[in-house]
Amino acid sequence: MSKNEEKIPGKGIQFCPSCAHPLNDPKSILNEYWISEDTAYFCWCKNCSWKGDIIKTTRMVAPELV
Repeated sequence: MSKNEEKIPGKGIQFCPSCAHPLNDPKSILNEYWISEDTAYFCWCKNCSWKGDIIKTTRMVAPELV
């Protein structure tokens, strides 16, 4: 990822995870914020009214499922 790509807020989040409607719609909400070292996005889709946080993670540790 280049330095220019890092400066564009919400670049990785483009579509609603529920209905795939573009979040660049002026009536939808896409707000970037930070939790410690993680980048998080609050999203609200005007098309389906889905709302939630999407958090980009760099590493995930999970138990092994048997």
